[in-house]
Amino acid sequence: ERQESWRALEVLVRAGRVRAIGLSDFNEGQLREILDVANITPAVLEMHWAPGAHNDTLLAFCRDHGITVQAWGAVDAGTWGKSILSNPVLRGIAIAHSIGGRNVS
Repeated sequence: ERQESWRALEVLVRAGRVRAIGLSDFNEGQLREILDVANITPAVLEMHWAPGAHNDTLLAFCRDHGITVQAWGAVDAGTWGKSILSNPVLRGIAIAHSIGGRNVS
């Protein structure tokens, strides 16, 4: 089903309806599945990326395949988001630069 969806998105690119197509929250296996059938490489992979919560292996895979990573992180949302704002390293950076913790994270 993912591969069929990707092929449909490629049709939109070739028709000039969209300029670029990408993916969100895919893991390496799912990306490989798309790359197996792709005539157009995904322009971007949107994925969770934040201090203490990221996937360096997936980042390297994307770099190796020319896929830009777009990060998202829900700072101050849920347990993880609230705890990251009290992280001593991030708080120290914020204090040193006279900015709020959200600006650092």
